[in-house]
Amino acid sequence: MKRYSNIEYILNMDIEEGIELIKTAFKNDTKDKLYQMYIVKSIFMSKDNYISFDDYFKQCTAVIKIESKEEVYNKVNSILKQVCRS
Repeated sequence: MKRYSNIEYILNMDIEEGIELIKTAFKNDTKDKLYQMYIVKSIFMSKDNYISFDDYFKQCTAVIKIESKEEVYNKVNSILKQVCRS
């Protein structure tokens, strides 16, 4: 939706159609952003830890479970180890 400067056609739509169009636009925007993140992560993938984009998308959009501080710290440390390999 941000590609278009005039969204008047959405405002003139039936309310349900307009809401569905906006929801679809948000979903596609999220998918685009996750794909960009996936591309960056794919640099660090090997045959052992490869994950397809579809699986990555499902993981990222699944219901989020609340993690403990230790779990978050462990994930951050794992990411830092991958990034700082060089």
